[in-house]
Amino acid sequence: MDNFRGLKLALKMVLIAMAAVSFFLVMYYYDNRYTTGSPQASEGVLEITEEALKLHPVHSLVRGWEFYPDQLLKPGDFAEDGSASAAGEPYYVSVGRFGTMNRDGRPGWVKGTFRLTIRLPEIQETYGLQIMEIPSASRIYIGGRSVLAMGRPEEEKAGTGSCVIPVQETGDVELVIQAADLSALHSHMFTPPLLGTYGNIARIHDINRMMRMAFLGVAGIGAALFLYMAIAIRWWRGYLFFLFCTCFVGLGICSLIRTGFVLGVQPAYTITVFSFYAGLWLMVVLENDLYRIQAEKLSVIIGGFLVLAVAYSSFVQYSPPVLAKGFFYMTEWYKYGIAFYLIIVSEIALMKKMERSMTLLIMAAVFTTALFMEQLLPYYEPVYGVSFIMVGYAALLIGMFCILWRDMVDAFRNRVIFLEENERMTRQLSMQKEHYRHINESMEETRRLRHDMRHYLRMLSTMADEGNVGEIRRFLRQVVPAAEEGNPLIYTGNYALNAVLSHYLARARRSGIETDVSLSLPPAPMLPEEDICVIFGNLLENAIEACERQEEDARRYLFLRSSQEEGRLLIVMDNSYEGNVRYSQGYFCSSKRNGVGIGVESVKAIVKRYGGTAFFEPEDGRFKVSIVIPGERK
Repeated sequence: MDNFRGLKLALKMVLIAMAAVSFFLVMYYYDNRYTTGSPQASEGVLEITEEALKLHPVHSLVRGWEFYPDQLLKPGDFAEDGSASAAGEPYYVSVGRFGTMNRDGRPGWVKGTFRLTIRLPEIQETYGLQIMEIPSASRIYIGGRSVLAMGRPEEEKAGTGSCVIPVQETGDVELVIQAADLSALHSHMFTPPLLGTYGNIARIHDINRMMRMAFLGVAGIGAALFLYMAIAIRWWRGYLFFLFCTCFVGLGICSLIRTGFVLGVQPAYTITVFSFYAGLWLMVVLENDLYRIQAEKLSVIIGGFLVLAVAYSSFVQYSPPVLAKGFFYMTEWYKYGIAFYLIIVSEIALMKKMERSMTLLIMAAVFTTALFMEQLLPYYEPVYGVSFIMVGYAALLIGMFCILWRDMVDAFRNRVIFLEENERMTRQLSMQKEHYRHINESMEETRRLRHDMRHYLRMLSTMADEGNVGEIRRFLRQVVPAAEEGNPLIYTGNYALNAVLSHYLARARRSGIETDVSLSLPPAPMLPEEDICVIFGNLLENAIEACERQEEDARRYLFLRSSQEEGRLLIVMDNSYEGNVRYSQGYFCSSKRNGVGIGVESVKAIVKRYGGTAFFEPEDGRFKVSIVIPGERK
């Protein structure tokens, strides 16, 4: 049976991975600047005909660029024949992940000039050139004129952005890009530009921006919703997911801002690094909290790496390439380690048939697949969409949202039920308190009458001697009803608590439950009457209901011990039960409704409020509750 379960789990993993791989392959082949199939330049010249424009409305400028390393050249620096009069012969390179600028292990800035001659059709048309985030500073010339400057590459002043540049020239158009980059930041040069009719390029740019806005908008709405619910119902997981959504927004916000504004290296780089690794850390903390995994050391280790990553990113502009390379490999281990941890935990949860474990497995598998596809298919730059890793991160967000949504609904519903139950109990206790105060007043009156009985007897004797029968009858009508009042059971000197105990223990006796109660509590217990009555009321109610659900011929018993010693309140209760306790995600489930047991959670909340501890231990046919509350309240 275990082998079959393991095989079934492995099959699920394979199917999820295959679906994720298929999705990423669709992205790779149909939304990739490297796979558009458009003609490429040769030795610095790209010819685009009218037929080519009809066949490929969008050209991705990847290959065949002239590259002049360590120089920032302007259009006037090139001779009429196209060569660089002062720079020597160019290298012919590709941009994007196909090509790099030479660093030679040098810290600081590296520079270079990229040049491409584009032969456009001699027709009246406005073209568009999309530039995507050339790090870390750039200046662009089209047809001999400066059309865009992001930062100041000649002064090593950073500035990066994304935009669409209109191109109205025809014939041979010279495109020159001066680029300067920090050696520790990027392993490749800028994303390949896109060239096409202005309408097509502008539409691509707008779609890309709207997709980023949609991703971040969903995360922002999720953050606001979960923050509101976390505050409203004091929900720890809500705060954690709010922080995760905030990290998701932080991960993509800088790129979105760059579609309309130019940003420098800092603080954008630090925000992006912190958001990515902090989000993964929060995901681990959330998963551990969901499935009650004690992994404090792991959380500390991940948190330590997060501090290290933030410290490095804050001073990245001063970092030598060797340190950047070491940091890169360390982050790779970090990402894959967390991905595999998420998968392992989800598999264990699935094997134990824990709630929502399949959703957790799917999101972890998609994220892990995104990491692998990023390595297996490195030549991917989306035309419309977002990166593989952003999709994987979104899978974590959506998956955890689905997991926590039901948890949030249950928590909200249970809190409403708890508040209603608590209010009802408070009203009930208030009435019982008043009722039993009257009873105790009657008891005091009865004691007084008994104490004065000898005086009454003398009076009756005198009345009898005088033959005053009517007066005797009148006197007896006043005294006898009070004297005949029965004495109720007294469990404790506190009126309200005694009322609760009398009510439930009378019910237990009516249900044929063996009871043994021993309480040593002062008339004024250390807890407020409302709280101590809720504790005893919920414990007794749950215990009696558990006994009543047993078979008729089974032994039903309820043993209760409580005392207040050395400034501590001690409560121990044992009761029989049928041996079936439902337990989900750290909570006892109610036998009367879907969701957690309100009574148990109410007791836990009160005990926790006063700094105490409560243990609920189901054993073979016996349910034991142990509560200790210190005298000094927290």
